[in-house]
Amino acid sequence: MSYIGGELTVSGHGARLGQILDSIKGLTGIAIDAPPQSADNRIFDDIGPASARRVLEILLDGSNVNYVLVSSPQDSQHVQQLILTARTNEPPPVPAGAAAGAMAEQAGGPTLYGAGFGGGEVPVVQPAAVEAVADPGGNGIPTNVNIQQAATASGKTPGQILDELQKKQLQELDAQEAAQAAQQ
Repeated sequence: MSYIGGELTVSGHGARLGQILDSIKGLTGIAIDAPPQSADNRIFDDIGPASARRVLEILLDGSNVNYVLVSSPQDSQHVQQLILTARTNEPPPVPAGAAAGAMAEQAGGPTLYGAGFGGGEVPVVQPAAVEAVADPGGNGIPTNVNIQQAATASGKTPGQILDELQKKQLQELDAQEAAQAAQQ
């Protein structure tokens, strides 16, 4: 593994993802937040030389982890932080009201399809708000977000939460690029 002139090169050769990420952290200074179970994944790819962002994208795409790359406010290509969460194959959680209603119906015995649309009102379950601390750099990208807790609280999957964070990051990057273009 090497990091020369802003170009990162990774040679997997069966190394564990955790070892590779530790080396990347040491070479580039990127803060890495990863669950312990992701460290055991074996990597056999040779990647680079390329920017750290590109190498991380290639390394993590198709793996069994979800990831968010947090960029520097000054340089959208410079990665400050990498956040990983375990990818699960579980279906999204069912809101508490829906699960209780299904159990109550089963307890009452068999019912005719569509009989539940009679006259009773269906309770609406509102998802809990997800709180995140804004980046002290003022770029509006949340940090210190526990993806699993946010997913549980909002009734979304961790992947959906990561997608929202990535969209927010892309919007911020677009705004930075527009501001830089306007200055030139």
